[in-house]
Amino acid sequence: MSNFELFLISLAVVIVSVQQVHADCERARSLLGAEDVCWSRKVEMLDRIQYTQKRIMNFAKKKLGMDVEKEEPQKVC
Repeated sequence: MSNFELFLISLAVVIVSVQQVHADCERARSLLGAEDVCWSRKVEMLDRIQYTQKRIMNFAKKKLGMDVEKEEPQKVC
């Protein structure tokens, strides 16, 4: 066997093994949909926490007579 043939055989083995790993790790569409819903709920919750934190900081700054940050309207999904 020539070096080129050995290279092609090695390349074929690598490609087949990568495809096998990808097939083993593929997720079902229903699972991906559930993960997307869960992720969007987490992001929405974090947005609410950040908005609330900013309002609390602005309230405290007003009470202390400091300049407050401009409040952005809360996002409605």
